[in-house]
Amino acid sequence: MDLATLVIGGLIGFLSAIGKDFILENNKKKAKIKDFKRQKLEEIFILMDKVSQETIKPLKYKNSLDGVGAKLGMIVRFYFPELNDDYDIFLKVFQTIYQKTITLDENISLTTEEIATHYKAHQVFINKIVEESKRYA
Repeated sequence: MDLATLVIGGLIGFLSAIGKDFILENNKKKAKIKDFKRQKLEEIFILMDKVSQETIKPLKYKNSLDGVGAKLGMIVRFYFPELNDDYDIFLKVFQTIYQKTITLDENISLTTEEIATHYKAHQVFINKIVEESKRYA
């Protein structure tokens, strides 16, 4: 065996090892990103449920939403900008309903149409979350 064949064989083996390591690291990185995005979508789903439940309750029955809305908005805007438009639609409906239910006036109640609008906006956004989650399954 001559020296040139040995050097070429060693070089091919070295490059193959580097290529394999690069591909494995790239796949690990993609898997970590996929898991992270999946976790964030699950978190959005849970936060949406809490926000939705608390929105339609009268003030005296509301639980604290400390930071829930901010966290929900932050996750959507930072990690899933493609969901922004649907989130903004839900947010407008949420704000309208929440402003009405946050009042101290006990005689104000939501109409059936307002409740239906709220749940429709909620369901549309949830459907978008589910659709987005299929990318990370």
